[in-house]
Amino acid sequence: MFTRTAYKITEAMAVHGVISAERKTVCSWGMCHILDSLFNLAIFSVIGILCHMLPETAVFTVSYICLRVYAGGFHASTPVRCSVISDIVLIAALRDIRFAEQHTTAFVVCSAAAVTVILILMPVADIRKPLDGRDRRRYRRKGAVILSAEVIASVTLYAVGSGIYAAVAAAWQMLAAVLIVGCIKNCMKGGERRNDRKALEDRR
Repeated sequence: MFTRTAYKITEAMAVHGVISAERKTVCSWGMCHILDSLFNLAIFSVIGILCHMLPETAVFTVSYICLRVYAGGFHASTPVRCSVISDIVLIAALRDIRFAEQHTTAFVVCSAAAVTVILILMPVADIRKPLDGRDRRRYRRKGAVILSAEVIASVTLYAVGSGIYAAVAAAWQMLAAVLIVGCIKNCMKGGERRNDRKALEDRR
């Protein structure tokens, strides 16, 4: 999304001797990632403020990202689509948190189901982020540790009467959906690859 801007920034840094010419490509990639992250953070903050749920937005974002790194799941094909989907996920999560205020029991049941789904499916690879056997074991182990910590934190917050517990639990529900969509996408892509191979063999 910010490829050109990142390139211009790193070009200027190279001209002024801040970075070496050999490191422009790496620094440009890193700068692009930083700009994307700052942009998404700004959008998330605006959504949180408009919904009068900035603390919940912050807690959800941290809880979701910490797990998403190791759980994997669906990945969009372009940064723009990724940003749009992320915004939709946040809005859905904030609505989910509101739902928890009126339907606590149903929300807790859905959260428990989400935790189960995550534990069963994690990690879900993607074409843009393939995982070998070693990576899968490592990601699953770290993801399970983070999920356990979040469950303990959410239960503790619930026990002391803090509504912020729902922001943590909403992250599990959104992530479970992302993992399921990722699995469906992988199955569809796998079917397409099998059909392509079959068609190639038939032509031969």
